[in-house]
Amino acid sequence: MQTRLRLLHTLQADLDHWLPEVRATRRHGLGLGVAGLLWGGSVKLPRIAAALPFERATVPSLERRIQRWLANDAVDPDALWLPLLPPLLGRVAGAAPCFVLDPTDLPEGRRVVVLGLAVRHRVLPVAWSWQSNQEPWDQRLGEIVTAFAPGVNAALPGGVVPTLLADAGLSGPGLLGAGVDAGWHDLLRLPLTHTSSHRVRLPEGHEDRLWKLVTGPGQHWHAPVDVCKGAGWIPVQVTIHWDGGAGEPWILVSDQDAKRRVFDLPTSKLRHRAPRPPGRRPRPRPVVGSPPRPANHPRRAAHPL
Repeated sequence: MQTRLRLLHTLQADLDHWLPEVRATRRHGLGLGVAGLLWGGSVKLPRIAAALPFERATVPSLERRIQRWLANDAVDPDALWLPLLPPLLGRVAGAAPCFVLDPTDLPEGRRVVVLGLAVRHRVLPVAWSWQSNQEPWDQRLGEIVTAFAPGVNAALPGGVVPTLLADAGLSGPGLLGAGVDAGWHDLLRLPLTHTSSHRVRLPEGHEDRLWKLVTGPGQHWHAPVDVCKGAGWIPVQVTIHWDGGAGEPWILVSDQDAKRRVFDLPTSKLRHRAPRPPGRRPRPRPVVGSPPRPANHPRRAAHPL
């Protein structure tokens, strides 16, 4: 109990240092919520309150205190979260950070698009956007990434250029353009099969279906090409990688040299969002921090808790 109390005091002191413009009561509410969530291992308020190291305070009292903080409309998530990004990313981003773009369907017809930093076998949420999974989105995927970019770039150490990873189904000219505009590298997986009509233009000017470049299992090929004909052709490096025992190839596009980028990238990062080929044993899904709930949720968990 005393160890947790000392850690909580240290956390509060760090929040006081990082968020000097935020009212003390709001900083302390954030510290209680974060510490209780980590120690309680749950997003349920009773478990969060029970994990806090206060011997004289009852669990219901602590629960009500956190509930008031969550319900306080004056608590601005951006005012709390954005100033925390520089010290957080400065410690864990490294010299070549990889950001994973991941849309996840949730109850109540909601979908959250999360931009997360790949750290070892985890993806730590950095930015998020709430959309509907039953109606057209308010923004296109490229526009969402464009909105993420200023806050992320401002928080990264100087001279650091991240790589944006996106799995099949998320790639497209809008996303490629958003990455370039943000000053990021791209590594996107194309959702292709033998029936796909995606076009490609080779360096000599010949145009054909991209799938015709696929020869079969065992292929490891890369070259500069142009893709996205409808967008006026976008120059990329394409890689076709088909393991001998796999049922389908990985077809990847990047703005960097394909051979260097794909095969120098840590395997755990590259495979994080890519579906496993048939016949291979599944790997444990990385633990992804729970993103906040929408602002209209009754428990107002839209704070960066």
